[in-house]
Amino acid sequence: MGRIAGNSKHYTLGLVDSTGKLRSHSVPLTSVTTILSVLPKDGLQWWGYKLGTHAMGEWLSTLTPDGINDALNQERAEWYDACKKQKTITPYTELKAAGERGTKVHDIVERLLKGEKPRVPKEVAGYVHAYHEWAMDWDIEPAVHSVEIPVFSIEHRYAGTLDLLLQDSALHFKLVDFKTSSGIHDSHLIQLAPYAHAIKEMGIVPPGANIEKWVVRLGSEGDFEARQSDKGMDLFLAAKALYEGLAA
Repeated sequence: MGRIAGNSKHYTLGLVDSTGKLRSHSVPLTSVTTILSVLPKDGLQWWGYKLGTHAMGEWLSTLTPDGINDALNQERAEWYDACKKQKTITPYTELKAAGERGTKVHDIVERLLKGEKPRVPKEVAGYVHAYHEWAMDWDIEPAVHSVEIPVFSIEHRYAGTLDLLLQDSALHFKLVDFKTSSGIHDSHLIQLAPYAHAIKEMGIVPPGANIEKWVVRLGSEGDFEARQSDKGMDLFLAAKALYEGLAA
């Protein structure tokens, strides 16, 4: 059987026997999210504008009226350096914080799905409340099949981790991927197609199973948004070809 290990960017696949002993050399697999990183992210562009505007306001608030006049007479290219010097531009700090927050929410949701009662830090309480609202709305408890499933495709050489697999009947399943972003983007919807392909290739679900693909966005204010995806493997494989072409 196959077993994968790695991180959010790259995985390796090894074939092991029933005792867990490695029986073949590892095979490198590219993660689904790394492949889809080639797609445009319009949300990040607007977030960058917002961050820049906030940074400018923070910087100008530190200046005297004469200082503001002097700033207005500077070359616009100098404004970035001025904001950077005052440490009002913090894109990497903000991105890192958002990533850590998303990881923390996923960890808590995973534990809740496994029947545990984790401590919920105040900074992610809204997201966790959104999860509970979604879980009650969908009545998922009797349908949980697997949680945090490492999946891979030998055919297409990729791997990833699926958040949740629900089973409604012998041949009807739902894939669920949780997001803590401000919206649901095309890359999120495309991401589920390779997961659906992988669980059939791996034999986790029967070949003839009907698989619904859902992205569930958990909001910081306790709201949630669930959107079903109709994106297929053709779009994912096109993104994969683009990724591999750019990486060559």
